[in-house]
Amino acid sequence: MARELCSHCEKTLKTCLCGWLTSIVNPHPIAILQHPSEAKHSLGTAKIANLSLKHCELWQGEDFQKDKLVQSWFRRYQSKCYVIFPGVNAKPLTHLIARTNAEPSPAIDLAFIFIDGTWKKARKIWYLNPWLQNLPQLTLQPIEKSQYRIRKSPFKQSLSTIEAIAQTLGVIEQNNSKYQPLLTTFEKMIDNQIKLMGEETYHHHYDAT
Repeated sequence: MARELCSHCEKTLKTCLCGWLTSIVNPHPIAILQHPSEAKHSLGTAKIANLSLKHCELWQGEDFQKDKLVQSWFRRYQSKCYVIFPGVNAKPLTHLIARTNAEPSPAIDLAFIFIDGTWKKARKIWYLNPWLQNLPQLTLQPIEKSQYRIRKSPFKQSLSTIEAIAQTLGVIEQNNSKYQPLLTTFEKMIDNQIKLMGEETYHHHYDAT
């Protein structure tokens, strides 16, 4: 028997996010390219951003080159768009801050693309979409350790999508507290999942240190 889902956040009723969401007006548009496998994950975080941020689009797929909605968004923001993705050509986010602060009228309409999925799936999206590789590429230096306590990553400095978005917008606007509600929703989601699975199961399967 299929579990009943919330019509708004599309999570199960036991894991519904709606009571924790806070609406935030973000001047810098966000686009999230989500791998289909991540869309099915009950603990995915991209939905938090999509439901909380006023200017945030979420699309699912692998090859977005012929996706009319994605390409329309891209054409609109192409001249001021950055992709947040690690790599040899990626520059730290602080590089962008230094550049915009040096301009007489700092840009207030930058746009950012995030890829949502496991590292393997994210790389697949990256290589299937050459247009992404033509964008200026930025990387993040985590301000603190990820709080994604119930998903494992091969990289110690990995951040969840929602943590990466909150950090990017907070740094760009120089106002981290504005985007703290995104992280609060994320942390409540994690705490709720641990409660549902039970502390014993959590400590057995995950490193709680």
